[in-house]
Order: sequence, then structure tokens, then C-alpha cells
Amino acid sequence: MEHRKNFMRKKIKIVFIGSVIFSKHLLHTLKNLNFIEVVAVITKKRKKKKSDFYDLSQTSKKFKIEAFIVNNINSKKSYNILKNLEFDYIFCFGWSQILKKKIIKLARKFAIGYHPSDLPSNRGRHPIIWALSLGLKSTASCFFKINEKADDGKILSKKYIKISNKDDANSLYFKLVSSAKYQLKQLSYDLYNNKIKVIKELKKEKNYWRKRNYEDGKIDWRMNANSIFNLIKSLSTPYDGAHFIFKDREFKVFDSKVIKIGKDNIEPGKILRVNRNNFIVKCGIDALQLIMIKSNKILKKGEYLKWRF
Repeated sequence: MEHRKNFMRKKIKIVFIGSVIFSKHLLHTLKNLNFIEVVAVITKKRKKKKSDFYDLSQTSKKFKIEAFIVNNINSKKSYNILKNLEFDYIFCFGWSQILKKKIIKLARKFAIGYHPSDLPSNRGRHPIIWALSLGLKSTASCFFKINEKADDGKILSKKYIKISNKDDANSLYFKLVSSAKYQLKQLSYDLYNNKIKVIKELKKEKNYWRKRNYEDGKIDWRMNANSIFNLIKSLSTPYDGAHFIFKDREFKVFDSKVIKIGKDNIEPGKILRVNRNNFIVKCGIDALQLIMIKSNKILKKGEYLKWRF
């Protein structure tokens, strides 16, 4: 009889907001839950280059969900779209703007966001890139109750993710996708059964990671090889790659290997060896093998790569 009551219960109605590959995976997860009804999807059209951008209107059409294209989630247009819909929750997964109170209040219940870091630490921008470039050994996959501050609400679900030395942006991205899909299923069941719990965290240092820019991806050969290795991992696929300039030409780097050398009397930036698809460059400490770089005979042994910007 209890099973029959659960079966007859009304579905949870969701408005889904997202515009990246991660968003697509979580939308697919929700569509496989028969007690969830996604009443609308809010997404974007690509205006500027964004490596993991994904227009969810393609997926919405496949699932026969109405999709709306907006640039600003807090605009009058967005407000008017949402106020004419009936929904219990907002799920905002993969959107760069902070939802304002007037938007959050349109949900009958509340809004839920996602952040790939060990909240309340490491809030802010580019958490996957920062975690890898800083050489962190772990991060976390967190769902939280949205308020008007960035990544600040009460934590509803958290899973810790180990970062191995072999992880790059792509492998860590999909570790987080895998964990988030599992967490979202459980979180959705808990919402449906009114069993949602807030995770009580020990007091942690709160910090905000800043927005990265083009300059942050430039390789400075005076850095030690391990630091450059971490930088390259952090900007590999699905991101745009680390880069350096040589003879006014930009070279993108997506993979590398640290080479231990005992010599400390070689200047940073000197090319030590060139093969067909890779070459070795002296760094501040040790050297780095840059893999799958097409030199087109421009890069030669004994040349120096630029490290002043």
C-alpha cells in the first residue's frame, strides 16, 4: 500500500538552468527519473568562445522539453519566462551568473546549485583549473542551496574526489560528472520523499578563487618543471590549453612530462632537444618534455623560448 501511495504522488517539477557539457549529463540523469518532471530548460547560445559550452536546446528538443535562450538569468525576460511556469525547484548546474533573490523566490521550494570544490573552501571561478594548477590532492563534488552569494548556501550533498598525478582537466572533469550524476539521483529521491538533510561542516577557511584570464595560461619557463606540468594539466581538454610564444607565434600545449636533470647551469627556456612531435625545454628547476607539439621546423635545439611577457 505504501508503494502504491508513492507511485501516485505528484512528480517534482523542475526548471533546469545550464550551458555546459556538465549540464547536459545532469539533465540526462534527471530525465531517467520517473518522479521528476523538467518543465523547462534555460540555456544560452554561444556568443564567445567557451571550451565546454553546450547549448541545451538540442537536448531539450530530443526530450520534448520547452527550452528558452537567455543571456542574463536575472533579466526581465528571464523573470517573465519563469513567473509563467509552475515548478517546485530550480536546478542550476553550469551557469556563470549568480541568481538574484527575485529569481530564486519564483520556485515553490528553493534553488539548488553545484560547485566542484570542497565548499565552503575554494568558492568562485574555475575550480577545476585552480585545483590542478595549484597541485591539490583532492577536491569535492557539492550540491548546495542557492542564496544570493557565490557558492555560499547550505550544503545538501558532498562527495570527495581524489586527484591523482595522472589526472588532467578532462579526467577530473568526468570524475566530477560521474560523482554528480550519482549524487543527483540520491538528492532527487530525498527531495521527493521529503528527507533532505543539510550537511553540517566543520569550520573551514573560506576563500574565493578569482577569474582566470589569458595571461594565466602563459608558460613562464623560469617556473619549476612541476609547476608548469600542473599548469598544462589544468588547461588540457576540454579547456583551451596552456601556451607560449615563439617568434610571434602562439603554441598550444595539452600534455607534458617532467624530466629530471642534474644541471643547474642552463638558462630557463632553452630548447634541449627536438623530435618530430615533442621537444624538451629547460625550466627554472629540471626540464619539461612537451608532447604532440608540431614545430614545423620553427623550434630548434639551442633556441630560447620567450618568458618575458
